[in-house]
Amino acid sequence: MIAEAPSITVEQLLVIVGSVLVPICGGLVWLLAMLYRLEGEIRMLKEVKQVEQSQLLLRVEKVERSIHEIRNVLQALTLAMVKGGISVRGEDDKSSLGS
Repeated sequence: MIAEAPSITVEQLLVIVGSVLVPICGGLVWLLAMLYRLEGEIRMLKEVKQVEQSQLLLRVEKVERSIHEIRNVLQALTLAMVKGGISVRGEDDKSSLGS
């Protein structure tokens, strides 16, 4: 005798498909939502990094300008002192001015 294949009704097939496909689709939707959220966060972090990098570059430029200005002033003061244009007063000179 040949064994007959078990028959499945349409209702049973719908229950099986519903119990397997619905959770899979729900999981895929959740996974896609998480991926889009992560993509947005990564994009935001890149923008923050670019802003921080540009601010850092501006600060470095300001420091370099300040260093250059300080160097120029020190050089001018040194040259003026060497030429005798600037006199450094001692304590005796200061006390005589106040009297």
